[in-house]
Amino acid sequence: MFNLSFGHMILLAAIALIFIGPQQLPQLAKILGKTIAELKKAAAEVTSSVVAEATKEEVKKEPSPAEEKKEES
Repeated sequence: MFNLSFGHMILLAAIALIFIGPQQLPQLAKILGKTIAELKKAAAEVTSSVVAEATKEEVKKEPSPAEEKKEES
């Protein structure tokens, strides 16, 4: 997602440990995990609703077999 190497993640963890502290780091990780999960869920819902609406529009645009026969006549 962010294209971070293992070394970069270790560096970020060390900086977080220094600035946030060892007692608050697990709480922060839990909050971040929940937030990321909620964002992924919201993104999936938006994606599915957009696909559903696009499918509805495609179905509306496709002529029915009866309409195709009228056009041919």
